[in-house]
Amino acid sequence: YAGEEVGHVYAGLLIEPIMVTLPRAMRADPASLAALPIASANGKLVPLSTVARIRQTVAPAVILHEGGRRVQVVTVQAAPGHSGAVLAAAKRQIAKLHLAANDYVGYSGSAVAGNTAQQALLIHAGIALLVVLVLLGLALGDGRAVALMALGLPFALAGGIAAAWLVLRGGLSLGAMVGLVTLFGLSLRNGLLLLIHYGRLVRDEGLPWSAATARRGAMDRLPAILITATVTALGLLPLAIATGTPGDEI
Repeated sequence: YAGEEVGHVYAGLLIEPIMVTLPRAMRADPASLAALPIASANGKLVPLSTVARIRQTVAPAVILHEGGRRVQVVTVQAAPGHSGAVLAAAKRQIAKLHLAANDYVGYSGSAVAGNTAQQALLIHAGIALLVVLVLLGLALGDGRAVALMALGLPFALAGGIAAAWLVLRGGLSLGAMVGLVTLFGLSLRNGLLLLIHYGRLVRDEGLPWSAATARRGAMDRLPAILITATVTALGLLPLAIATGTPGDEI
């Protein structure tokens, strides 16, 4: 139907191809292709119907190949923040299908890349947490202080996880996980500064290590912690408002 290029016509700088195509009547009637003469191996002309069955059907306009095998690509556009849920639902439904022996399904795209990045982020965050705790133990020289800071981290992260869960409707995006890691760092820093302040109160001011000293130290550090948190929140507010906008995923 598209024809075959058999030559060129040169007119100055212009090059026009010479195409051989079927007559218009045959192009309008696919069934007439059965009588199209073709050359056999011995040079004899035979109708196309002797070597092929011609019928009109519905098929892809383009057949893609990868590694010598035919490939059919199915693209899904998910709502922002729901690509992971859509991918999980697609895997559950496709797992119920009975594919032929030579058929297989592969997944790619932003959802798969996001899951890979989330797993890598969790692994690296865990390694970083372990290294930080070891360094804190060496710096503070007190295992109880390090354990106290580690026990306080889940309470600091609880609010951030709950907020991200509510805003993202049950899913944690890569950007939300980066924010949680940042929150983890801020909480760890505030806890370290608080412990240093406790030590200063006990060592320099001679206060006993008691609940009253803990309350006084917490009240002393509260303004600085609130100012730091407020400035950070105001700085990230434009990104939070622009959630879902392309380019502002992180």
